[in-house]
Amino acid sequence: MTGLAETSRRRVENELSQIRDYLQRPEPLDTATDYRVRADNRRHWEKRCAQLKERATFLEDLLRALPATPRATGGQMVAPGRLVGLAFGGATDVEECEITSQSPATEGGEVLSPFTPLAVALLWSTVGSAVEYEDGSGKRRTAHIRHVRD
Repeated sequence: MTGLAETSRRRVENELSQIRDYLQRPEPLDTATDYRVRADNRRHWEKRCAQLKERATFLEDLLRALPATPRATGGQMVAPGRLVGLAFGGATDVEECEITSQSPATEGGEVLSPFTPLAVALLWSTVGSAVEYEDGSGKRRTAHIRHVRD
């Protein structure tokens, strides 16, 4: 991959900005009365912050490594900031999603968390590929990459 199209770059910058804003917020006040619930909530919050810090570092490195280009380059590969069209199993319907940890930069389309097994399997895959992943119930699933666009 030699560059990142301006539209994809804006999506990555938007996600990075939202992550930074989230990480600057104070820890939310926990009103749970049970100390075990509070401890579990705190562990969940700390895990989320750690994931977002790792994601922010990844996105910062990506932005430094790839220059902005006025048009799509290497648009056949799933990369941060790009929209990906997926068909699941043998279905012909295509669902378009953005892989982001925050609110999507554009309205419409689905959001796919980068921390899911599907998103991990998709990253750097190319159009026409079938990727296997394990869903939340532990079942093996297949997603077919139908298109990638900036």
